[in-house]
Formats: sequence, structure tokens, C-alpha cells
Amino acid sequence: MNGQSVFKDQVVQAVKDLPPYKIQEVIEYADFLRWKETGEAKEIVEFDEWALNLAREKGFDRLTEDDVARIVHECRKES
Repeated sequence: MNGQSVFKDQVVQAVKDLPPYKIQEVIEYADFLRWKETGEAKEIVEFDEWALNLAREKGFDRLTEDDVARIVHECRKES
């Protein structure tokens, strides 16, 4: 038996007695690991760069927490 088969058997044994909703979590986590491994996580970095550039372009990068709190407070008061 090769190493990969041993790991697969260990995974099967680990989830064998779990309730279905927990098995679904295991599947979702495995999908996440596969996604991360394929390099698609690079899309997040590209989005972050786009968002930072937009914030700089619009001047949002100079807002402080107090500025944001004041703006939110004013918007809520208008509603």
C-alpha cells in the first residue's frame, strides 16, 4: 500500500462516524485546500491591490477611524 492510500484510509476512518453535516464541513475544507493549492488564491491578492488603488484614487486611504465613525453617524441620522 502506498503512502497516498494510507492517508486516504486515515481520512475515511476519521470521518466514518461523523454526522452528515460534519462530513460536509470536511468536504468543504478539502475543497478549500484544493483551491488554495491551485494558486487561485492569487485572485484575492489582485482584488486587494485593486481595492487599495481605488481607495487611494478616491482619497479613502486618508480617512481615520474617527472620520468613518462620523460619516456613519451622519448617514444614520439622515435615515
